[in-house]
Amino acid sequence: MITLKQLREKREEKVRALTEIRNVEGDLNDEQRNKADNILNEIEQLDGDIARAEKFDKLEARKVSQGDIVEVSKKDKQSYSIVRAIGQIAKGRQLDGLEKELSDEVAKRYGKDPQGFYVPYSVLKRDVDKTNNAGQLVATEKLGFIDRLKNALVVRQLGAQVLTDLVGDISIPKMTGGATAYWVDEGTAVTESTPTVGQVAMSPLTVGGFTDLSRKILVQSSVDVEEMVRNDLAFVVAEAIDAAAINGGGSNEPNGIIDQLTATTSGSAVTNGDMVDLWVSVASNNALRGSLAYLTDALVFGDAIQTPRVSSTDSHMIIGDDGRFMNYDVAISNNVPSTLGGGYESAVIFGNWNDLIIGMWGGLDITVDPYTASTTGAVRVVALQDVDVELRHDESFAYSTFTTSNS
Repeated sequence: MITLKQLREKREEKVRALTEIRNVEGDLNDEQRNKADNILNEIEQLDGDIARAEKFDKLEARKVSQGDIVEVSKKDKQSYSIVRAIGQIAKGRQLDGLEKELSDEVAKRYGKDPQGFYVPYSVLKRDVDKTNNAGQLVATEKLGFIDRLKNALVVRQLGAQVLTDLVGDISIPKMTGGATAYWVDEGTAVTESTPTVGQVAMSPLTVGGFTDLSRKILVQSSVDVEEMVRNDLAFVVAEAIDAAAINGGGSNEPNGIIDQLTATTSGSAVTNGDMVDLWVSVASNNALRGSLAYLTDALVFGDAIQTPRVSSTDSHMIIGDDGRFMNYDVAISNNVPSTLGGGYESAVIFGNWNDLIIGMWGGLDITVDPYTASTTGAVRVVALQDVDVELRHDESFAYSTFTTSNS
């Protein structure tokens, strides 16, 4: 596919050729006029191609993962308190202050009212200077909070592109077929060919999760408590998105990688050849580019670091001590399902993770339920997010399923 830079360079060449004709002394002859007319037509066509490419690149630019639907100053990030907002609603009060202002701004941009209140992406995590704020914000008591064990969130770290600031259904253009070259006899015109362009369509689906917070937690003014609540609310949704991006396809879920593809092999223990075959599958489709890596669960990884590349020999293990295979990283997450192939097989995925797209609409919608867990004195906080997952190119990924020693 010809790039925007190449199109612009080609146009510059045509302009230089046209300038040379214009600089000829005297009147132009018929041949020069015809040549000038042809160049002008080519420049006009290039201008159209450049305009289309610029639109494509503008859409591509929306892949920036740090985009935010609402701009929030550093001062406001420090002042914003999700614990305060939850506490207000739990007490039956109306949301006010900065929290209401930002929620209203997200709703205005998104064009959809929240079920509770919106939290902009950029305030879910903030930089906290505990030294400067110790006397004002950080409580001296230790709460004794022990976090739960969580599955590793990997798809974004591997290079998945996250689109934020989305409104309505979107279509991302993609090149599905290129121009064709032909061998011709001297003096014979080359057959015209036109690249074909397809679309990756995305529309919002809603994912939700909840966490129960004690009333004592909600009256704390500690920065540590604030960060704990933000991180847990963000994580409970992020974990569901991560799992859907890897597998997906369930009721009301986006279609993830495994759901969209067919396994290249399945039903046996992992071998060195199987890992290579995944690489071959991607490479043979001209998709060996971008952020390339393997992803599997702890079961397959554990077998692969104990299994020789060549059986009954003292060769290196399939995955080396550095956790890599064929110089590609091998990431581990138990969001990779281990219940495939009849309920006892784990997956290995290889591909260009830049071609995994996650679309996000609006902010995190927080609903406070003070009733469900009221007998324990807790407040249930439900987090909702509109999201979709798509593959830019199916050919960019391949996966296989394997039985493991712990199946």
